[in-house]
Amino acid sequence: MSSFQYSDKYTSDDDKYEYRLVTIPRNREKITRVMTESEWKVLGVQQSPGWENYAIYPPDNVMLFRRLKPAK
Repeated sequence: MSSFQYSDKYTSDDDKYEYRLVTIPRNREKITRVMTESEWKVLGVQQSPGWENYAIYPPDNVMLFRRLKPAK
């Protein structure tokens, strides 16, 4: 795998956030902590404004993102 993989946006029961997973290529650095927006952008993750990295899943080098649901 040589490029970032972005999941579709999805929602949960919390009615507050929408979520997305980003898988980091294995040939890139191993993700070991939650990153700020400026850090994940330097890494090469590209997303629209408002997303925050709130957790990671290190075994698969996956970053978990969330953002507030758009107002209706």
